[in-house]
Amino acid sequence: TALSAFDLPQNESELLRVRGQGNNFQYSHETRGTSNLKKGVQIFSGHLPRPGSGLRIISRQVYLTGFQIFGQSKKWRYHLGITNGALSNPADINNSNGLQILGRFSVSPFLGLEVGTSFARGSYLDKNSITDYLNENSGKVEDFKQTTLGGDLSYSIGHLLFYTEVLWNRWESPYIRNNLDAVAFYVEGKYTFLTRFYLASRFSLIDFKDINDPQDVDGDGRLRESWDYDVYQFEIGGGYRLNRNALIKALWQINRTREIPDPEDDLMAFQMVVFF
Repeated sequence: TALSAFDLPQNESELLRVRGQGNNFQYSHETRGTSNLKKGVQIFSGHLPRPGSGLRIISRQVYLTGFQIFGQSKKWRYHLGITNGALSNPADINNSNGLQILGRFSVSPFLGLEVGTSFARGSYLDKNSITDYLNENSGKVEDFKQTTLGGDLSYSIGHLLFYTEVLWNRWESPYIRNNLDAVAFYVEGKYTFLTRFYLASRFSLIDFKDINDPQDVDGDGRLRESWDYDVYQFEIGGGYRLNRNALIKALWQINRTREIPDPEDDLMAFQMVVFF
């Protein structure tokens, strides 16, 4: 996304101007004239997120320091935890004075079907980078949360596997009046032929919700815009198991971004997996 854990957009227009630039951007800070982005910020959460890049709803490196309890009773399962960081900005050593709470509950009413729901809420801003630019009116780093609610379903029958998940996510940002909401989902299926060959397909999207656009930054006459560009992905692939410990796979992935010239980021890949 175009939202950073290490810098603050001062208004909606600053955020909207960097839509689609999540890999490398900096807010203009038109109302202040300087950037929040401090050089040499110490990151305890791995390579991502990092200063100058945007947040993912769930970081690729979700290694959270904390504790978790889990268990099951008949058809029910539960996981509950308290950790440092947030899903989008995980931390080994806490990057704020807040803690994240998270959990998942699921039920398997009959063999092959599992239905679950999950939640997480934690402080995502990096305290070392942000605190100096907050004031008594804007609040503390810990006041601004990432909240995530999810639902998932998996079903298997015979050679067919089916998965789907929907996720609602909200970030709160100090100087943006609207909440930064997004909805994501995917649906995936896999069918195994004989014992060695399978085909699989997946469709997913992220839908970013609208916020105010008082300066009409893109000149289209609309005073409300999605705070980042929606993205869609379709993937199809197959695999063949050479033996018990070796698998070859091929896939074709189509990626699309709304409202801007679509980047050439489709992907075709071949893989060989060997384990022992």
